[in-house]
Amino acid sequence: MSDADLQRQITSDLKPAADAHFAAADAAKQRMQQVVNVLSDALRAQHSAAIQQHLKTLDGLMGDYAGLVTRGKTLATRVGQLHPDDERSPAAKLLTALTLKLGDQQKKLEGNYAKLKEMQAMANKALGAADSAAARLNRLWADMEAFLATNVKLFDTRLAQSEALRKAAEGAVAAQDAADLARIQARCEDRKNWKPTVSEINSRLIRFFAENGKELPESLREQFTRDRIKFNKTMEGLEATDKKIDALHKAVKAAKVAAAPAPKAISPAKAAAAMGIPKGNDARVKKALDASALEAALDALARELKLGVSGRELMNRLKKAKLI
Repeated sequence: MSDADLQRQITSDLKPAADAHFAAADAAKQRMQQVVNVLSDALRAQHSAAIQQHLKTLDGLMGDYAGLVTRGKTLATRVGQLHPDDERSPAAKLLTALTLKLGDQQKKLEGNYAKLKEMQAMANKALGAADSAAARLNRLWADMEAFLATNVKLFDTRLAQSEALRKAAEGAVAAQDAADLARIQARCEDRKNWKPTVSEINSRLIRFFAENGKELPESLREQFTRDRIKFNKTMEGLEATDKKIDALHKAVKAAKVAAAPAPKAISPAKAAAAMGIPKGNDARVKKALDASALEAALDALARELKLGVSGRELMNRLKKAKLI
């Protein structure tokens, strides 16, 4: 290729393409450096969520960076295939400068690409370690502690509800309201559906202790032992609360409204005297007093004896005499 043609191809085609490539590489470097910085901080802090977030960003940029590496290699190959007629010509000098610059840039791109792949590997390894047996146990440990704390509050609420139920039952008994007491006692049946039960909580705790703890690092084993004592005390507290709830429900179920006292037998003679009925009619008066509809029976008795008063009037006389 003549020097004139070579210089024309360099200035109109290859150099503009190389300049655009250099600019794209600089921009990519800035983007990558920002991601690498925050990802490095997350790795040092062993912060799994941050590592995962920044690794995802890095993964998304790696395709574009790989494209830069490929385009740089292609451009360097094109430039490397050109040969000047005169090695001392201006075109030859331009070609040499462009070749060297592209070579240096390609070396940096490939080196940076390799370092980015190492960074990806480190991040993925860190995420894998975070999901190790010890990390899994830490999650189970936190779940168990939260589960117990939640159920302490739940059982305290159940205790307060049971105490309110007992007070309501006492009120129904005092008011001699058998129907209300029956409704209150029926609410005790809700306890059959309460979940979790003390037994279920204890089973989960026993299973947690049996299956975990051996994989913990030495630095956490003492804390695990302390928490084991703490969790067992929490369980004892739940069992004590459950016994209180059980006693309250038994008291509610045992509550009874006292039966109304049987009415006192009324002396026919006293009743006759109170109503102003002539003596000798005790048998008739007794029959009326034993009737289920007292007012109607007294009304009939008044007509029979021609007393000239109503059955209601006779009832009022009995009430005034405090016989009914």
